[in-house]
Amino acid sequence: MSGHRTHGLRKMERYKLDRFWCLNLFQGEGELHMEGKIYPFKEGYAGITWPGVDLAYKFNGKTIKTWAHFIPNKSEGGSDAHIPIMQDLGPRFEGLKAELQTLSSLYRMHPVRAVAKLWDILWQLVPSDTQVNTNQPHRHPIVARAMDEIDMHISESISVEALADELEISQTHLNRLFKAATGVTTGKYIRTRRMETACHLLTHTTMPIKQIAYHVGIPDTQHFNKLIRQYYKQPPTHLRSL
Repeated sequence: MSGHRTHGLRKMERYKLDRFWCLNLFQGEGELHMEGKIYPFKEGYAGITWPGVDLAYKFNGKTIKTWAHFIPNKSEGGSDAHIPIMQDLGPRFEGLKAELQTLSSLYRMHPVRAVAKLWDILWQLVPSDTQVNTNQPHRHPIVARAMDEIDMHISESISVEALADELEISQTHLNRLFKAATGVTTGKYIRTRRMETACHLLTHTTMPIKQIAYHVGIPDTQHFNKLIRQYYKQPPTHLRSL
């Protein structure tokens, strides 16, 4: 699971991941407080965190995080590789951010390839390692771009009209392409992605429910609770306890 989120409305955010490691690429400045240590970050930094520890992010203004959750799987005969908790990516940042932003759409079509691409991104964060090329997904480019835009702006209001304008096509054509590729309209796809992201955060993080609602673009908590019940036949608190 990967995504894109704007932070900074709350100066400090606290939560804990229960199973997943997390890779974050930062556009903004602040500090990560973890296990009694402080790790400053700036524009163009990458950070790694692991499950079971209390995380506190202090933001110095608006900060955008492009992130991916993952579970390391060391195969027999494999070797460990050290990735710094925080590092300045310099000129590599934009390229790695673009690669990370494609993971969600790639995973929907080729999950094994998406996992391989994530490991490639992680290896690029190991000091002195070299870059490896990966294949790109085979889906209509307009649909792929639309899916990436939706995932990158999931915490914002997304209208089909504005999305079509951004892609320079008509709403009718965009819906036709989405229907052919996914079996649902663009609007239905957006709503489903919000719910999938919310369910993931409810079941795999300790992020407060109100904060999750804001993260998936549904700041009205009552409306968020109603939608979760409609999609998953149980309230958010029950999903959290699974």
